[in-house]
Amino acid sequence: MIFQILSWVIIILVFFFRKRKDVRILLVTICITLFSAVYLKPTTTSLSNWCILCFFISELKYVKSDIKILKTTSVIKNLLIVLLLEVVSIPFSPHIYGSISGLKDLVLKILTCDFLIVYSYLSVKSRKQLKKIYQVLFVCLIILTFFAVLNFLTKSSFFLTYIGTDNVGETSKIYDMYVNKYIDSERFRVQSTFLNPFDYGYICLVYLCFELYGFLKKIQQRKYSYIAFSCCLFGIFTCGCRTIIFCFLIAVIALLFFLYSKNTKRIAAFAFGAFFFLLLYSTVPLVQSKINLTFTAITDTKGDQVGGSNISLRSNQLNAVFFHIKNNLLFGRGVGYFGKDLGYYKGVSYLKDERLMGLEGIYMEYLLERGLVGLVLWILYFISLLFYFYKMRVLDICSSAFGITIIIVYICFSCMTGQLLSLYPTLLSLGFLMRICDSKRKSLQRKNNFKCKFYRTEKGYASSNNSKL
Repeated sequence: MIFQILSWVIIILVFFFRKRKDVRILLVTICITLFSAVYLKPTTTSLSNWCILCFFISELKYVKSDIKILKTTSVIKNLLIVLLLEVVSIPFSPHIYGSISGLKDLVLKILTCDFLIVYSYLSVKSRKQLKKIYQVLFVCLIILTFFAVLNFLTKSSFFLTYIGTDNVGETSKIYDMYVNKYIDSERFRVQSTFLNPFDYGYICLVYLCFELYGFLKKIQQRKYSYIAFSCCLFGIFTCGCRTIIFCFLIAVIALLFFLYSKNTKRIAAFAFGAFFFLLLYSTVPLVQSKINLTFTAITDTKGDQVGGSNISLRSNQLNAVFFHIKNNLLFGRGVGYFGKDLGYYKGVSYLKDERLMGLEGIYMEYLLERGLVGLVLWILYFISLLFYFYKMRVLDICSSAFGITIIIVYICFSCMTGQLLSLYPTLLSLGFLMRICDSKRKSLQRKNNFKCKFYRTEKGYASSNNSKL
């Protein structure tokens, strides 16, 4: 009851700060980080989605000015790809086409998830506002880690048990299923405030990248950055997900590669990183066990050593996906086919095709439900984002490097484990970074009083009319 009252208070506060986008995005950040597992009664929608939806409703009054800002940016172009992806899937999805509830769920997904990159982009205009984001994020990480440590030490999910218990003292079915699933498992996983520990590990990984960006840009004090790093690393290594460990290594490699412009620095950074990694692997037993566990995804082809994902499982799943869409290659079987038609929403025992149990990998989900057209549009969307940040390297190499890294981490995670809630922190962070890059570009254009393409030279940055920046 306390959480329900607190949740509705947060929703109401979003409307009170209609003119303050920066305050509203702070509330959205809090909800995404701490309250994604809180569902507002009597609805079946989470607090985080309600908060984001209220952001959209509050922004309708300023839609003309927002479009004016967005039409000169790459955000609107990327958003059009997403809208095309969703619209194309409607006539080929029986659970959406002609269904009011299905169409409502699709619109809710677009407004609360796909549009999140727009909300974060519009909410940050200055370094001062970005600093507030880091202050709130720091507090969220402390709270998130507090419940994670309790979860780790007591081997019980206090947060989920509390919010999932009604006035009579009975735990709801969904909370009971998730709590028991990961606590009673042979491989204990820390969940913190999330129903799925994979979501907890992923949000810690994205926030680690974002906190490192703030550290390099000196947005917050070093002592706070060090504490935030510790909180994020705790989540990465205790969530019990091999994919998170692998994505963490990928993030380190990507950042080392994109942050340094000269080959000598790259080689030195890679050499130091490799040496430090080998030193940790050979001297710290915990690191060694985690790395060995990670590589069982490749070495354990039958799943005998570690239950869960392996190459054989994914191969069977992909073959099963192509079997189901053999007559619907272009547009798939429609959104909701896996969950409703194959019985996944009812539970594992209701699955009509056991080969698709779990359906790990976003690319397989898009193939099954949206076909080759949907998969191509999904790939095009993230290629366009990667291309944008790559072009921005000549203006802000730090922001672009972290943007590229977060996108790569998301693609690796979603293709190896599934999307889950990973899109929320990803789009939130990318929106902030895109606004920083665009603000710097526009500032340089105003300063030099012209519009041109910038390129790198041996002596610095120059414009197409040879003006030195």
